[in-house]
Amino acid sequence: MKALLLLISLFFSINAGAQSTSIKTYGNSQSDFGTSCVEAFDKGILLTVSTSTNFFNIQMALVKTDRNGQMLWNKIKQVGSYSYPQSVVESTDSGIVVFGSANYTPTLNGNDDFLFLLKTDSNGNDLWSKEFRFSQNDQPVKLLKAKTGGFIFSAINDYNISLYPKAGIVRLEEDGSIRWSKRIEVPFGIKPTSIVETINGNICLVGNVVGYNSIYFNDVAVCYLDSNGTELWTKVFQTYYDDECNIVTTNTAGELFISGRTYSIAREWDSFQIKLNSAGDMQYQRMYDAGTSNGEIMRTGISYDDGSSLLLGDVGGWDERDITMLRLNSDGSIRWCRKYPFSPQFTNYPYGIIRTSDDGLIFTGDIRPPAYYRDAALVKTTNIGGLICYQDTVIFTMHQDTFTVIEPSFTIIDTLIVPVDSIVNVPFNLITEKSVCQQIFPIPDFTYEEDTICSSQCIRFIDKSLNDPISWSWTFTGADSAVSYVQNPEEICFESKGSFIVKLEVTNSDGTSSITKEITIGSECPEEPFVIPNVFTPNGDGKNDIFEIKNLPASATMRIYNRWGNQMFTTSEKKRSWTGFDTNGKKQVMVCIFMS
Repeated sequence: MKALLLLISLFFSINAGAQSTSIKTYGNSQSDFGTSCVEAFDKGILLTVSTSTNFFNIQMALVKTDRNGQMLWNKIKQVGSYSYPQSVVESTDSGIVVFGSANYTPTLNGNDDFLFLLKTDSNGNDLWSKEFRFSQNDQPVKLLKAKTGGFIFSAINDYNISLYPKAGIVRLEEDGSIRWSKRIEVPFGIKPTSIVETINGNICLVGNVVGYNSIYFNDVAVCYLDSNGTELWTKVFQTYYDDECNIVTTNTAGELFISGRTYSIAREWDSFQIKLNSAGDMQYQRMYDAGTSNGEIMRTGISYDDGSSLLLGDVGGWDERDITMLRLNSDGSIRWCRKYPFSPQFTNYPYGIIRTSDDGLIFTGDIRPPAYYRDAALVKTTNIGGLICYQDTVIFTMHQDTFTVIEPSFTIIDTLIVPVDSIVNVPFNLITEKSVCQQIFPIPDFTYEEDTICSSQCIRFIDKSLNDPISWSWTFTGADSAVSYVQNPEEICFESKGSFIVKLEVTNSDGTSSITKEITIGSECPEEPFVIPNVFTPNGDGKNDIFEIKNLPASATMRIYNRWGNQMFTTSEKKRSWTGFDTNGKKQVMVCIFMS
């Protein structure tokens, strides 16, 4: 009987040099592109795809893959007659929520879109769908899973019509009902581009504004709100020419990283990053130039808790743009950069990037591999941007041009939005997976167990490695068998009870990875063996009237059963003893004693 399962690991390390990489695409024979991705609770990936069967019939595909990008399922959905999915998040109950825009009567100018929120279960089956209307034409910006439950989304209101655009922010409950909604107005309009919730629950929205210089170039707007949507501070950053932001990220220190592109006569379009603290004070401002003909732009990114950051964008000309990754130190200096020339003479754009639980990076977007039509991409790199194919070098030069800082006050208005239930259609559209290249390393892991309630030093190891390993190499420090090459070694006996280092190295057809753990064995065993009395006579004569097992582990439970297998008594108290009476006060004989 295996009564104790000890899985105590005080030390844990994985060989990070062996990270899987892959390029997968998903789509049909028309044009498809990935808009958002997120890692699910089970370490798989959720991907939203904008897909179509003709010019007007835009649909959304929800794709679930395993951790290596292999498609597990996909669901085609359409709210109204036109649906564009902008963001996907996983809810606290493992459901999936997609945010986007839709239209019941699509036209060439597309000036009557509304926002939708669609929730499915973990398998992509619809649970509910709601539509939200701020204005005559609303465009989605981003959906966040709020830190205290529910969701936050931002949108462009009055987009592409005769009115100045505005920014909408909505705080939602888990069921899609509205906690509060706000509209931000600026004299000559604001187009929000990204939103983030900080570690303390505040909200930072960034966007592009005009009217803060005499020539009406675009400037970068940052609006920092508390958790109820009340303005805490607002800043506008500008150079002489156009400045356009695309992304804001944050870390556990509450720092804000704002990136996009900026124009200068000397270098034309450059990427930029502004780093602020939570009070809006400038930490640094940097421009990054790769010298390409139509400039450099950063579209998405990640911020790290050590103050460093990663930017993902594209560089090149009008007819060929390559995706590029730029890793920055905490002061904005360049650590490294990568370029991914997926298809010469075609444009490629990234729209979302995440950091995975194995410390790798996954991004999605719109790429055109040479062998296929334009597809949604899911590209997995190492934590330093490594790929086994389509990787090249790019050189960025850092500049320190200065942004002028303005501190205006924006108008923030409470708005009343009533969600309306919407119908989700399921049109026919065949999405297939294509593998461009991949290198899938094994992911090593193991557990171990002891055989008795008070163990010896001999234990059994159980391999839990992923990605189809074909060989195993174990190293046991302090054991009678120093090595083993079987998948699940048994009767590995250590020199004493205590903590020992165990290393597992696994190999598959793509390579080798290893993991090292410090295990603890015999941790719940008493210093002395437990003692079971061999005489028990509960007759009240003062001799052997109490049945007590001494030196049991603290976690042990004693149960007393009659001869028919019915439990009469149980105790987990420190002194596990029995006087011969059941829980009803009746004396019992012919019993069986069980410990666990």
